[in-house]
Amino acid sequence: MIRSKAENEEYFNLETTSLADIIFLLLLFFIMSSTLIVSKGLKLNLPVSQNGKAHSDNRIRIVLNRKGHFIFNGRMLTPKVLVRKLKNIISRDNDVTERTVILFCAREIDLGRAIASFDLLRSSGIRNVNIAVEEKNIQP
Repeated sequence: MIRSKAENEEYFNLETTSLADIIFLLLLFFIMSSTLIVSKGLKLNLPVSQNGKAHSDNRIRIVLNRKGHFIFNGRMLTPKVLVRKLKNIISRDNDVTERTVILFCAREIDLGRAIASFDLLRSSGIRNVNIAVEEKNIQP
């Protein structure tokens, strides 16, 4: 007896509809369970200096606090007012461009904000701007 090919072949049919549903649900699960990280900038953790010493000369000291506000001579200033005050100091004292501005940044400030502040201070006409480090055993 001769059998035809149709009798010997088994038909295997895989339902891809349910497989696509499962893959879609797994993809949706992983997307929803993963955390989306939105980075506005790098956090700048200033190093602690073991050999750093406080200087008592007439350097211009500016503080950039954790909220991003400038503090100069004990007063909180906007960036425009700070630049105006620094330009007034430069106009009174011609040698101020050779003096150093020390920018004390809070540890929590991000790198982008610190660099923008650095550029802002340089735009006022002062050439030497430094970012300060913290001494190791100083109480706030």
